[in-house]
Amino acid sequence: MDLRALEAFVLVLREGGVTRAAARLGVTQPAISARLRTLEQLVGQPLLVRRRGRLQLTAAGRELLARAEPLVALAEDVQSWIRDAGRLGAGRLCLGADGPFGVMPLLAAFRRCHPRIAVELRIGNTAHVMGELRAGVTDAAVVMLDDPVPDLETALLSRDRLYALLPAGHRLARDAALPLARLVAEPLVLRERGSATRALFEAAAARAGLRLQPVLELGSREAVREAVAAGLGAAVVFGEEQPPDPRLVVIPVPELERPIPRVLACLPGRRRLRVNEALYRLAEALSTAGPARLPAGIRGAP
Repeated sequence: MDLRALEAFVLVLREGGVTRAAARLGVTQPAISARLRTLEQLVGQPLLVRRRGRLQLTAAGRELLARAEPLVALAEDVQSWIRDAGRLGAGRLCLGADGPFGVMPLLAAFRRCHPRIAVELRIGNTAHVMGELRAGVTDAAVVMLDDPVPDLETALLSRDRLYALLPAGHRLARDAALPLARLVAEPLVLRERGSATRALFEAAAARAGLRLQPVLELGSREAVREAVAAGLGAAVVFGEEQPPDPRLVVIPVPELERPIPRVLACLPGRRRLRVNEALYRLAEALSTAGPARLPAGIRGAP
């Protein structure tokens, strides 16, 4: 099978259409369309359909994309290596992250070292980010992982802890620490399912024989912060993700004090990509593997 057909298929989806894919490859639009038709003939069923003027994947297209993206990424990497004689003078990095905070120092270091590499950052909750990593959509991901995952290559970046988040005027806001049972008794604002923050909170509550009954479930840490500031309830958050805010107080919870690793992760088959090799070298250099520290501004911090 001609790898150019797979490359055309992946680029049409990556670039958002045939015209931009053709420009990226330096070929005509009919050439791209012909490669797509050849691919559909080989598969024996449609891969793309046009709905409301936009190309969308069929079920077969989704399955092929999951298999084709890692292959095309590897081919791009080989071409880049040949073209630049072993130097990262061109190429692309697609990185996933379960939040913007832990990943930015790594990206900043990567950009300083490899300014010619185009970078795409895809942010979502942990379940979404891990799904994209396993599907080959991203080259690597920065996520909070409480337990080792045997089928992933990981490098420790830092550690963080969970804390209670309360409105500044809350009756418990002056406490030096907040027992888990007292926190769970409050109206709770939780992240959506799939979030590492929620999964860790639920696991800690289950170990203590407590049941979480949220009054509100929200899809982002920013929305959770605003809901707590508005007095809708208490929440659990990672300490390093909390910028100073006079409306809010962050308090330690003894049952949640265990540090949680933030890691750089990739599939073993993608560890040898040159962009990932560079990323992992930087991750090792930036790693802060020591005990977690209380971020400034949190109750109990020095």
